[in-house]
Amino acid sequence: EIETKNTETGEGSFKIKIKDLIGENIDLVVNGRYLLDVFQSFDNQEVFLGLNKEGDRSKPLYIKGVGDDSFQALVMPISV
Repeated sequence: EIETKNTETGEGSFKIKIKDLIGENIDLVVNGRYLLDVFQSFDNQEVFLGLNKEGDRSKPLYIKGVGDDSFQALVMPISV
């Protein structure tokens, strides 16, 4: 589940389907605008989300299209 919270625009959430989960669930805080920009850059509906080191919240979120390496992105987490 992805949740958004912004004092100017309010709150929202949406659920994404996870096909294969490896490792434990973690909470990661990122800029929602950056994440949305990355998701809108993909033609494919299926993307891979990964962390460089399992459970390390200080490392960037790695995003790429499944079966398409033409676009890849890193989104840095926010410290709260």
